[in-house]
Amino acid sequence: MKLLSWNGRGLGKKRKQGKIRKFIKEMNMDMVLLQGTKKSKISEAEVRTLWAKDKMADYYVFGIQMLEC
Repeated sequence: MKLLSWNGRGLGKKRKQGKIRKFIKEMNMDMVLLQGTKKSKISEAEVRTLWAKDKMADYYVFGIQMLEC
């Protein structure tokens, strides 16, 4: 199983999405974990844009809100 964990700064930019998609396809990844600090929501359509394979079994979005003390 090939796993990729990526701190995806700039995931909202089409150019960055294309680079990530190309890398996922070239490396034939089975699972991808994307982390970002500014993107608070992501849709299934956006996830499918990044996923370079025809089939996608599941996707999960976890959000953690950081509080300043």
